[in-house]
Amino acid sequence: MTGSVMATSLRLMNRGANEAPDELEEQLVRSYVVFQGQLTPAYHLNTLSPAQHAQLTQALLFGILHNPSAAPSHVTHLTAVTTDGYASFVAILLRMVNESYIKLLEQSRTQMLWLLRQLINLSASDVDNLCLSLLRQVAGGDLSAGNVWLASELLQILKSCWSWFSGIPTLFTTALYTYLRLLPDHTMAKGPNFNELKVNETAFCIQILRERFHDCLVIGRDLVRLLQDVALLPEFEPIWRDLLNNPAAFKAATFADIAQLYVVRTPTRYLASRITPEMENQLRFMLTHVKMGSQRRYQTWFAQRFLSAPESETLVPDLIRFICCVHHPTNQILQSDIVPRWAIVGWLLKCCKSNHVESNAKLALFYDWLFFMSKTDNIMNIEPAILLMVYSIPKYVDMTHSLLEFLFLLVEHYDPVRKDLIQKGVTSSIDILVSKRVVPSLDGLSASPFVAPWLKEKLNFYFSPYCKSDPADSYKLTRSDHFHQESSYDNIQQQMSGSSPKGFSSPGSPSREVSAGGASSDLALAGLNQSVDLVSGSVMEELKSGETESASRKRRRLVASDSHLEMQLNLERLAEAVKRSQDAAIVALEKLLGLFLSAPDLIIGDKSKDGSLTRSISSGDLAASGGVNAGGDHGSSFVAKFASQVSEVLRKGGYEFFSPLQKLPSDRAEGDETGSLTCFLLRFYVANSRNQPLLRQLLFCWQKEGLAVGARFLCYVSRLAEEIESFSKIRVAKFPASASGGHEFETAANSKSEDETYEAGVNGDGNEEGEFTESIGDSVREPKKNGLTGLTAKLQGTPSSAATSKKESRFRDSQVGWDMDARLRAVSDAFKAYEEFLKVRGRGTPSTAQADNNGVTPQQQGLQNSRVETPVKIETGDMESDNMDGELLSDLEVCLLWNIKRFLRVLPSVFRYLTGLVTGKDNILQLLISCLDPQDLCNFEFRLLLGEFAILGDHQEVLFRSIKNSLKWEFIEQQYFWRLLVAELQAASPAVILQVLKMCSGLLNPLVHSEAMSGLSLLLRYHAPTTHLVNSVLFLPPAFGRFTAVVLSTWISSHHPQLLSCLQSINNTSLKERPKKGGEEAEDVNTTARRFNSTALVAFLHSLDDADHPRNNSDDKPSKMNRVGEIRRALLKLASAQGVTETTTENHQERKLQQCHACGCCLRGSWAVAIQPLLRLAFGIRKVGAAPIRTMEPNVS
Repeated sequence: MTGSVMATSLRLMNRGANEAPDELEEQLVRSYVVFQGQLTPAYHLNTLSPAQHAQLTQALLFGILHNPSAAPSHVTHLTAVTTDGYASFVAILLRMVNESYIKLLEQSRTQMLWLLRQLINLSASDVDNLCLSLLRQVAGGDLSAGNVWLASELLQILKSCWSWFSGIPTLFTTALYTYLRLLPDHTMAKGPNFNELKVNETAFCIQILRERFHDCLVIGRDLVRLLQDVALLPEFEPIWRDLLNNPAAFKAATFADIAQLYVVRTPTRYLASRITPEMENQLRFMLTHVKMGSQRRYQTWFAQRFLSAPESETLVPDLIRFICCVHHPTNQILQSDIVPRWAIVGWLLKCCKSNHVESNAKLALFYDWLFFMSKTDNIMNIEPAILLMVYSIPKYVDMTHSLLEFLFLLVEHYDPVRKDLIQKGVTSSIDILVSKRVVPSLDGLSASPFVAPWLKEKLNFYFSPYCKSDPADSYKLTRSDHFHQESSYDNIQQQMSGSSPKGFSSPGSPSREVSAGGASSDLALAGLNQSVDLVSGSVMEELKSGETESASRKRRRLVASDSHLEMQLNLERLAEAVKRSQDAAIVALEKLLGLFLSAPDLIIGDKSKDGSLTRSISSGDLAASGGVNAGGDHGSSFVAKFASQVSEVLRKGGYEFFSPLQKLPSDRAEGDETGSLTCFLLRFYVANSRNQPLLRQLLFCWQKEGLAVGARFLCYVSRLAEEIESFSKIRVAKFPASASGGHEFETAANSKSEDETYEAGVNGDGNEEGEFTESIGDSVREPKKNGLTGLTAKLQGTPSSAATSKKESRFRDSQVGWDMDARLRAVSDAFKAYEEFLKVRGRGTPSTAQADNNGVTPQQQGLQNSRVETPVKIETGDMESDNMDGELLSDLEVCLLWNIKRFLRVLPSVFRYLTGLVTGKDNILQLLISCLDPQDLCNFEFRLLLGEFAILGDHQEVLFRSIKNSLKWEFIEQQYFWRLLVAELQAASPAVILQVLKMCSGLLNPLVHSEAMSGLSLLLRYHAPTTHLVNSVLFLPPAFGRFTAVVLSTWISSHHPQLLSCLQSINNTSLKERPKKGGEEAEDVNTTARRFNSTALVAFLHSLDDADHPRNNSDDKPSKMNRVGEIRRALLKLASAQGVTETTTENHQERKLQQCHACGCCLRGSWAVAIQPLLRLAFGIRKVGAAPIRTMEPNVS
């Protein structure tokens, strides 16, 4: 049986054009072909070997699924030959269902369910597992016709076989769990088919609950979670009421209260049954093989495959329960850089569009928290929720707010009658999470300035033993230990276009918006989904009570008043310190900035002249303001006023803030570049930019005042990169900082925090993580965010106590080697901070750019973070990138105005760390080339050859645009451009070189663009020939004739074997494809011949003649003539195969005869005419239409 016959007639499964055949299907087809003649009555019941018996079983299965009319007879045959109670037969069916059900043809699926009925009637072995596998194929959140048909058919089969079905507890409890989960989906759908299915499902579930409730207790707490979704249906209201108030109605002797279900952990088989095997495989692959930072494309594929339909969001709670309770990673994975479970859970929560689905998803996440018992529950079930809340601070604090708020609502209102049980379960969860070092404490939540005050009060009220009393220490802990996880959420943001969780509370609001509608108070108290939204109203009323608000305002006013007084005192101290010394001024400025950033929601409430205090606003309000302008928000004006006051104090003290760097850059990092107030401020910003957006506002305000903030910032981070590079090359274990002059950069370089990992269920501390990840689509190659410093910046090199810290730093550096990984991370973070500052300037307002502020909506936040690791560009992101390009160019131009050498010193670091903003940008490229002298050009060439950075990149569109634009430049600029391009593409792949050649063949005119032609020839001559490259060179337009000859001549000398191999390969291909004479095929040959560059061929043959002319004597002439002869023969053979006319090669032959006649080697030329036929034979020249002549190289001498 051939493959084509199988593809057309013997098929069970759908298969794409490029998809490999299914292994099981092929096996069944082969068996069917072998036994096809024995499958019709009368059956031959001969004794078969085990292998033959297995093949016969496979043949019968194929016949049943493929041929419905013959299926009954095949089942009869199967009954006659089976010897193991159909076990091997059912095993094949199980494999097909688990691995290939989604591929089965509609007829095959119908026959499989028909066969299931027959096997149940025959009491086949393991048929209950076949039912379980088929039930698992009914996906939640899927209202497609095939999925609904499968659910309906399986339900009919189970009802028709009730006596058999009810005797298998595992099967009927799984069926109950399945249809309780599917019922809400089918209830929301409309149509007569759904109405009938809903009625049948309802009756089925109620019958099992009423008749076999004792067996249903094994399902555990998730049975309650599913029942509350259907409790409002009229048919289920009596069930729900009896469950709460009359447990005896279920006639289960051991069931006395719903709390008995609460404390039973649901077995994983029920949770796993609600996702299909395909979903499970994809999730497990992401959670075991995909590294953090690389999961975006897998998430996108998963969302498109399973979450694209509007109703598919109801699948999210099932996925979250599977991730939390079924998939438990090993310790090895926990300590690796594999994407953690909490990151996937956070992404799934972002996929929820409706409030009720979001509530169900959060309930699925926290459900084990409510009834956790350390003896029976698993810590891994509750780990993702706590990590998601902790690691969402500060950039995605709205996620933390939403989860914390929901958790407290559950504790207080899920089941008020059993509130003590729930509170004990949540407390036990926190206790084991802290004791097992999943988190060291709750300080990251209870003392973080980003968490809403009312939530912190709740945390301290319920979990005070796990919260520190000193908020300052807790704040440092939060920022240093947890900010390294920011990048993980960058991959989650904007996964679904426009999808953002609704109902997230803003940082300033005590509770999220609640939905109207309602249920009876009894149902609400019992924990229905609707009640979760309803009970929010009571919390809002409680928090908005007049007495509480009044007391809170009084406290805030008192603290704000004290903070403003302290601000004024510190400004005065700064003015005095500037007059004394620069070190004293640095210490004073550090204290002033620390006070400014410590509690922005308290200080940003400026006093007016009459002493009255204006309203207090939070940093989140700043993010929603319109920028720093006269009519803008009061918070923005306060930041502008503070910036103006600081700069005025410094100017009055005689210090020039952000002054130009007009001196030539020296090899030693010293003076205003590293030890000044400006340098300290930039260092402070780099260390705190991620978690303190107010610093960006300050820098932006100073930039708006006309100070060269951006240019100085760029010089600072570039010089930092230079210092780290120099030490990375030296790598000396003991190297004093004073010898290099680079110790001033220590603050950024050594700002490294520890990230604790844990081993689930085992006491112990984690290890440090500092692995690098590359952000897709971002312009900075960045490490994982190990937050740089704490607020007080108590790090090496920060001159908090001027003389002492320098001595300690030198001593420490003399004893301890440089930690190069930490320093490289510091450089990357420094450029990331500069890029964030560029983004603020590009938007024109300092506040709207702060995605990590608390006042923006989730939708705005997703849009602002569109740059993060996304291959999909949106219009807003492109505009923002263009603005950032312009701001970066402005800073570079300022550096150029200061000093050309400084500008050229900055550029290598810019090209290395800001690749997305500068690579392939024509304005920056032309600015660079216009400033180069020969020495600088040579320096850049060397660095490009070493691969330190890229100027153009290898993107086809960028190269095409750059080459095209360079044709308009001055000739010296074009020469420099091509030298840089050739240096950069030295290590490029042959495919890139081929693309450049093809682009240039359409762009360049050899008679006009001489500089570009010279550069292109240099590029090709430096690269070894490949078959495609040689082919493209030979088929260049006729105007490129001499160019082709030059390139081929160079390859003869430098890469003769490769060139000969390429020509022979092209010849072989041409001979194979050469058509027969006459007809349309002959016309195709003529068309090919017109494309062949005969001009180049003649020019190249002439160059070969000149090379082996007797006048060109050399020691290696024999070997050179051999190489030339081989290439000549290959070229002439190619010309013949391509159908080049005799005229082309005749011209070359005539020139050869003239050369012979002139030199007098052939009997002084008189015999030239006589040996013309011999030369014709030697050169392989033939008449048009003649047969090919085997060529041989003539010895003209």
